[in-house]
Amino acid sequence: MPNFADKWLATLYPGNCAELVRDVLREDFSKDFQLQQFNGDKFLDELATAQVRAIVAGYADAAKFVNDPVDGDIVLLQHRDQSWHVGVYVLAGVGHCLHLMTRNGKVSCTAIYRLAAYGYRVEGIYRVENVL
Repeated sequence: MPNFADKWLATLYPGNCAELVRDVLREDFSKDFQLQQFNGDKFLDELATAQVRAIVAGYADAAKFVNDPVDGDIVLLQHRDQSWHVGVYVLAGVGHCLHLMTRNGKVSCTAIYRLAAYGYRVEGIYRVENVL
């Protein structure tokens, strides 16, 4: 059965992972969410880290932690080098993360349990409530 992720898969995306999340949420879920202060394809600076930490701590109104993820939730990942990466949750089988692969600029959909093989730890999954 086709889902929202199909149209994004294997496309060359011209932006970074946060911009991909923004565009997927806007186009497929009519939600507005923007992560600021982004450097390349990973959150490296203190402002972005502070924003992520606020979301994680539940202080940001923009996104809330969920235990029951659904299509369109935000997957927040931390790489072993301590940088941040984001994707969009896809409720398919075991659960997947639609995200941008930095090495080739293509959109990929990786099973959540496989992300560790690429050096990522799922920090949490968050739901955006603000609708356009």
